[in-house]
Order: sequence, then structure tokens, then C-alpha cells
Amino acid sequence: MLRVLLAGVVCLSSSASSVSAQGIALPAPTWPTSDVVVKEFHPPWPDWLVGHRGLDLATRRGDQIRTPKAGVLIWKGRPGGVPTVVVLHGAARATYQPVSTALPLLTKVREGQPIGTVAKATAHCNQCIHWGLRIAERYLDPRLLLGRASARLVAPGSEPY
Repeated sequence: MLRVLLAGVVCLSSSASSVSAQGIALPAPTWPTSDVVVKEFHPPWPDWLVGHRGLDLATRRGDQIRTPKAGVLIWKGRPGGVPTVVVLHGAARATYQPVSTALPLLTKVREGQPIGTVAKATAHCNQCIHWGLRIAERYLDPRLLLGRASARLVAPGSEPY
């Protein structure tokens, strides 16, 4: 059983490119900014407990933020005074904070397109952006947009998140 579980684990890598099962070099995924993770994704269980519902990526004020997948800019605003941009990728919503954008709402964006710039630091993080991902009410590891995700083993019968 452990072999089956381990076979399903997706390996994480920060290399410039990946290699397919056929040995063909695949293009590097488009990270929103650097691929330096300052704080990992740690969803709480149950979901109302304290946790970290996204990734914090190292950056500097004024850096460009890019979208890792094609989508539509569906929201921009300042909840709690924090500049925020939300891009819809099918059923998934990616959130970027603190990020400001001049793009109008409902702008279609392509993979790798700049969607905004890092705004001033917030109490959440001094030199980073928070990158979140949700489908409906469930928080997911944003690396799923890169074709990568973290995985963790759980006890049989328990909830993973």
C-alpha cells in the first residue's frame, strides 16, 4: 500500500526545465515571480483552524508578477488595504497579494503575461508576495498551476486537509 501512495507523490523541483517520460525536454513553468518559496503551503484541518493557504514567494517592491497559466483577470481591489489581483483559470482562482494592476477587469491573460507589480510590503510579508489558489471553497497548493504540487501522506480514514 505504501508503494501505491508513494507512486502518486509528485516530486518538486526548481530546475529550469523538466523531462517528460519520453525524455523530451519540457519548457520551464512560468512562476509568478522568483521560484524561491519563503513560506510553504500548509492548509489547516479542519479548514477553520490557523494555517497558510498559499505560498509566499520572494520578491521586491516593483517586481513584475506574471500569470503561470492563461486566464481572465476577474477582480482587483484592496481588501484590508492590501492590493490584490485575482485571475480565473477555469474553475480555479489564483490570488496575488500585495500586487497592483492597471489591467481592466475581464482582461484575458496568456501564460507568462505580466499582470501587475509588487506593491509596498504588508504586515503579512516584508519581501514577498502571497500566491493562493482555490477551487470553490477549497484551498490548493498554487504549484498545481505549474503542473507541480506538494503531497503528503495521511493516515487511512483521516481527511487530508
